[in-house]
Amino acid sequence: MNIRSLHRRPAVRYGLVVAGCALIVIGLDLFTNLMDRSRYLWDFVVYFDMAENGLVGNPNLWAPFVYRFLTPLLAGNLAALLSVSTETGFVILNYVGGIWQLVMVYVLAEHFSRRAWHAWTAVAAIALSLYQIKYMFWDVARPDPLAYPLMAIAVLALFHKRYGMCVAVSCIGLLTREFLIVPPIVLELLLLQDYWRTRSRATLRWMVFTFVLVSLFVIVPRALIPIYDTGQYVDPVNDPGSLKNLLRAPLSERRDFNFAFNLISYFLPVLLLLTPDRARRAWADLAGYRWFLLFFIVPVLVLTMYGGTDLSRFVTYLFIPLVMMLVVMLRHGIPAVEVLYMLVAVAIYNKIFLPIPDLLDPILDFYGGYDNRVNVVTLMRLYEVAAFMVGAVLLRGLLVLAARRNSNMAPEQAEQGA
Repeated sequence: MNIRSLHRRPAVRYGLVVAGCALIVIGLDLFTNLMDRSRYLWDFVVYFDMAENGLVGNPNLWAPFVYRFLTPLLAGNLAALLSVSTETGFVILNYVGGIWQLVMVYVLAEHFSRRAWHAWTAVAAIALSLYQIKYMFWDVARPDPLAYPLMAIAVLALFHKRYGMCVAVSCIGLLTREFLIVPPIVLELLLLQDYWRTRSRATLRWMVFTFVLVSLFVIVPRALIPIYDTGQYVDPVNDPGSLKNLLRAPLSERRDFNFAFNLISYFLPVLLLLTPDRARRAWADLAGYRWFLLFFIVPVLVLTMYGGTDLSRFVTYLFIPLVMMLVVMLRHGIPAVEVLYMLVAVAIYNKIFLPIPDLLDPILDFYGGYDNRVNVVTLMRLYEVAAFMVGAVLLRGLLVLAARRNSNMAPEQAEQGA
């Protein structure tokens, strides 16, 4: 039995996928330093406190972090079960979540292309995003490592019309990150379209069921868990004064600039490969997913705008459309050297092999795009994007010239042979 036939077996194939994703996550961890937590009082203080002291009778609970209790409680229980530090408990979850996330990216990519290297390219592009995995090994207490794979599972369930699974996974995910409200929103809008056409009672029942169950998972934790204070960017219940951010955020030119900057930065893998012809073909290939993309992207952008200061972390929840766009472009025969250039450029731009600094200003400028902070570093980051884009265009030009030269040489060689 040769390796190729062995690879066709699902158990073997996905075993190799898990192993490959594990190696990628281990490699990223090796290139990542650990935050010096003694320097700051950030979100991780609340997450560590929840992991060590739980929710019941805890007087130090802050909104919205307390509503993402699933990850810290799991980390705390893991630490107690294995007799390790709370920090180690979070690191274990980061490994589980990181590997699981990349495996689900592979599965999502397979939904759009059966070629393994297309799926691995998508995995590599996501893995090389600073905040997707690397950052989580620096600031280990973030809840996102479990939220990403749950988002991918919910979307895949939606694609396969397994609505119950989509809703159930999203509800669990809401206990890790608010962005898991997006798959139910997409589901409701798609069901609404279907109901408008068919007036099906079954569709109406699914709409009501989804709305009620998801609402419970949003409302009940906020109603039952007492909080000490709120750090939520827009919190009409606990901080009515924060409602001014509904207008302040989109009307801030600097925040809007960073909003656009982060979108460009995150979609760099697609932008480096994009041409007008590839865009047209990808748009045609995604004909059956255009409403999904609209219904998915808009809520993520809204949550990004009003989620708080870390815009560059929030846009990472667009990894679903990023994978979709990347894979459908790859289906039309992009040269391997272009793909390699893209991955190298993304790794360099995201500073994957550099340590994350431990001073506040360098941290905020390490990636750029924080809240309304625009400075020389931000502009330099945009110059980097422009330079990589120019490099991609020049590379495509060289490939065209090489192809023409080869095509011109072929008749001459034929004549000489004759």
